This record gives sequence, structure tokens and C-alpha cells, in this order.
Amino acid sequence: MNCTDNPELKSLIPLFKVGGGLGVKPPKINFETASSTGGQVTTVDSGDPIIAADPLFGIWCAVNRKTRAGLLLGPRERITPMEGIRAYTINGAYASCEENLKGSIEPGKLADFAVLEENPCEVDPWHIRDIRVQRTIIGGETVYQAA
Repeated sequence: MNCTDNPELKSLIPLFKVGGGLGVKPPKINFETASSTGGQVTTVDSGDPIIAADPLFGIWCAVNRKTRAGLLLGPRERITPMEGIRAYTINGAYASCEENLKGSIEPGKLADFAVLEENPCEVDPWHIRDIRVQRTIIGGETVYQAA
């Protein structure tokens, strides 16, 4: 199945309610059926240019679902860090019908990725937004290197 075969493509905007955006309630997402093999495929939209595009902050918002005041919003709608990573990577490529070109690190695909100082799946979920990018590689070339 590819993107043109799947009418169940959803875009999650985790920053609006959690990160202090326009107060738009994000859609209810069933991540149990969100896979590229069938069912609902979920991507993430930052709301850019309304809110700065920051994937780690977006993942942090979707994983923790807490307001700046500490209020928990929809605890059953929280996702795992890996679901957040997939929403920003392979599912985003799927949404643009480019899953055969990008979205995962595989032979023959574009070599666009970031090297992080810590694994978002292994740190305290509250710490995800503080993870630093050590290096960014686009097209196989380093375009950013942390000092």
C-alpha cells in the first residue's frame, strides 16, 4: 500500500494546544492503527510559520501532552517517543507519496538525518525537548555540526 491507496491519512498538530498555539483542539488519533501497512497513518504538522518547526519539541508535546501550567490534556491520546519519530519521518514521507525516496535510512534513499546527543526513546519523556542535535546530514553531506 502506498499513500495514494490510503484515505486514512491524518495530520496531528501537537503544538497548538500543548505548546501555546491558537487553541485549536488537535484531532483524536488512534495510534494503535497508525501504520504504513494499513489503517490510519499519522504525520505531524508544526503549524509553521505560526509556531517554529522544532521536531523534538513537537514530539515532546505529543508524548507528554501537558500545558505550560502542567495541566495534562487527553492522557489517553499521548503517544510514545517512537510513534512521534515515525510521525515526523517515515509517515511524513508517506503523506507526500515519497516513502520510497525518504523517511527512513535505507540503501537508495536520501541520506537526510540528524544525530542526537541522546535517544528520545530512552530518556525521561519530559527531557525530550532538551535533547541537542549534534549533527545534521542532508544528501549525505554534513550541514550542521555542534561545537
